[in-house]
Amino acid sequence: MHLNSGCARLAAAAVLMARKFFVDIDGHCKELAEPYAKAAAEMQGVVPFLSVRCKHVDDPPFCARFNIKRFPTIHMYKPGERQPQRLHIPTAHEERLSARQLRDAALGLLTEEHVKHFHSQADALAWLEAPGTKVVLVWPQARVTPWLKSLSQRFNKELRFAQVQRTEDSEALLDHYGIAQVPALVALTSEHRKLEYPGPLEPLQIQEWLLRLIAADRSSGGAGPEDGEGAAEGEL
Repeated sequence: MHLNSGCARLAAAAVLMARKFFVDIDGHCKELAEPYAKAAAEMQGVVPFLSVRCKHVDDPPFCARFNIKRFPTIHMYKPGERQPQRLHIPTAHEERLSARQLRDAALGLLTEEHVKHFHSQADALAWLEAPGTKVVLVWPQARVTPWLKSLSQRFNKELRFAQVQRTEDSEALLDHYGIAQVPALVALTSEHRKLEYPGPLEPLQIQEWLLRLIAADRSSGGAGPEDGEGAAEGEL
């Protein structure tokens, strides 16, 4: 995504993102364009990759504001942090950054601190029955998926997240809530309703579904997406 100096939200952004500052005439910027675009495509819906075109280092309001001294410069931001991590850009005598290195740097921004792991069925039931809308991913592996980490970092103030691996130990819990499919993404509301996400597990589509969940919570005290908006509803 390219941004220009008319985009005021850039200066105030404190969300998960990679942000590249570049100028059109610089050779290093041109070399970085292809791997950066490839990494952006691979991380779509997980970590946004933004590009800011500057005319020179004093180009207002962006480059001077962010203390950009050379091109290209890449900043990596974690949610809520105003101070970015500055990614090292190789010099002319070093091997240029690859898409994989850029992707790995972006993945390094992700944490699972907002993803609940259950230690027992009693622990799970207490968490699931607590107030607030919960989003549970039932997944074949124990390792937390990058897109769930990303969504939990973005929406942790509005939603609670958990990932459950389907095993013999979790079978009874999932059966209790009528969750048979693996993988599955389910929202459990404070009103004890189960809303099943019916679409493909694509981060951008899931993000839209979560935004509808949040909007419905705010407008009707905890309801999920309306019928016909991508929710399959049932009683717990």
